[in-house]
Amino acid sequence: KGVFIVPTYGRGAWGIGVRAGEGVMLAQSDGKWSNPVFYNLGGLSIGLQGGAEAGSIAMLLMNEKAVNKFMADNNFSLNASAGLTLVNYTGKAQADVGKGDVIVWADTKGAYAGATVGATDIHRDESDTQAFYKRTATAREILGGAVTSSQAEALKQALPTGK
Repeated sequence: KGVFIVPTYGRGAWGIGVRAGEGVMLAQSDGKWSNPVFYNLGGLSIGLQGGAEAGSIAMLLMNEKAVNKFMADNNFSLNASAGLTLVNYTGKAQADVGKGDVIVWADTKGAYAGATVGATDIHRDESDTQAFYKRTATAREILGGAVTSSQAEALKQALPTGK
């Protein structure tokens, strides 16, 4: 139903960890992709952890519940209270995908290990969105097609339609 693409993502830790990235979210309706909405991702964690890694990640939003979380909230956390089931699927450690609301795919390089407690916050990047569309717009307006940009066509064409 949707995808959140973060082309440049990084995380590092030595006891206390940080992670950050910027990306775009698109939703699919009737076999067509929406225009992108810009988001920032960041988080903190604490626990037994160490290392650093960087690369690309993508979150596959498998149902309307996951897409609506991006549309409804300007700032939300991906943690147990978000009401979304997250499944990690990477080339390093392929998990049974199962029935997750969000499937997180990572193509990162580096060495990072640990057992932590933390939260990842995702919030709309209003300034990037306004710069791209040359106006202020909500996520619902953009994903619903009320606000468009021809600059997004190449990205929309690159994504599979599932048909």
